[in-house]
Amino acid sequence: MMDPVASVCGLYFASEVAKYFDIHRIDKAQVDDYAKRNNKELKEIEKMLTTILAYK
Repeated sequence: MMDPVASVCGLYFASEVAKYFDIHRIDKAQVDDYAKRNNKELKEIEKMLTTILAYK
């Protein structure tokens, strides 16, 4: 049993040969959809995601 209930548990394995990847950039259509699904203003979402936007 975990306490508090909202805790997250996991196993983490490290390796010298591990490779990491980038999620790439997201376009305006994806940002628009994300804003609508989260009931937030487009400008607010763009400010949060500014480093991964594929547009200016």
